[in-house]
Amino acid sequence: MERDKMFVEHWQDRWDQGKMSWHEFEGNNNLKQNFDIFVNGRKAVKIFVPLCGKTLDMKWIAEQGHTVVGVELAEKAILEFFTENCVPFKRKHVLMLPAGELFKSLDGNISIYCCSIFDISQDVLGLFDGIWDRGSLVAINIDDRQRYVSLMLSLMAPGCNCLLESFIYDPTNRNGPPHPIDDDTLEEIYGTTCKIQHLSKSNSLREQQLWGFDPIIKRLSLITLK
Repeated sequence: MERDKMFVEHWQDRWDQGKMSWHEFEGNNNLKQNFDIFVNGRKAVKIFVPLCGKTLDMKWIAEQGHTVVGVELAEKAILEFFTENCVPFKRKHVLMLPAGELFKSLDGNISIYCCSIFDISQDVLGLFDGIWDRGSLVAINIDDRQRYVSLMLSLMAPGCNCLLESFIYDPTNRNGPPHPIDDDTLEEIYGTTCKIQHLSKSNSLREQQLWGFDPIIKRLSLITLK
């Protein structure tokens, strides 16, 4: 699809140009503060991080004793993740992803597939006990949002928790991404099949400084299959 090609090219260009204002150099506090709720006391769970970039969250999750699988279309981001964090890795082709590759830490705890998010499937990745969606749903083109949600639902094992960080703001202030998602929209795209619990809402000072307007609300939600 032409729209998919444009999406891939947009984000590859952002990485190539070093325009990564979304990247958190210290990791995500919402994840750390709500991690016990997210994993729900489970040990050694398998967690998916869509559109993972080079987030430090993957290393942190692995250090808690869990297995992490990411998907990222920019090879530059993946290589920077492993080299900047001094994580030895190997790379290999994946028969089910003719256009993609797998980068995997030598200890096997962190795997990152280099491909478009819409190239992967349950057949490639299997099922997950948790999904950490920080900046992925809000980055997807609005016309592809339901397609993306259907993919996430297909990857959720029974008991899977999806921890979602998203934004609420007046869409007339900017075009996105990241795109705003109000409560009604979140209920519309996930509410039919999932329970939605909002864990927190707070003024997002970081984004207000980056984007130059307010109010911008950062919302953290826990999404579970009904």
